[in-house]
Amino acid sequence: MNSNVIQNRKRKLQTSCSTDSDIAWQRIEGDHDNSAYRMAELDEVVGDLHNIEEIDFGLFALIGKMRIILPSEMSETLRSLIGKRIGILRCDGYRVRALDDYK
Repeated sequence: MNSNVIQNRKRKLQTSCSTDSDIAWQRIEGDHDNSAYRMAELDEVVGDLHNIEEIDFGLFALIGKMRIILPSEMSETLRSLIGKRIGILRCDGYRVRALDDYK
């Protein structure tokens, strides 16, 4: 999915999100950036994993310039991939791959 599609979704769905099945940018109370992307089924996010931050309801992963909301169970896997180019596919769960390995 290219960044233009994601930016268009962000504009259209600014504040909606209540379940994992919604495609949306979710507003996070008390957060300076105030938005993060919740992946929909069959979405893929690709980019450099810069940071992860554990929060009450999961974790934030900074992938490229996007902040993604992910389940807390992914913390250990993602922590070992910080600094690498990765892809996360949401397809009946979340699938993670290190793209640095495919050069």
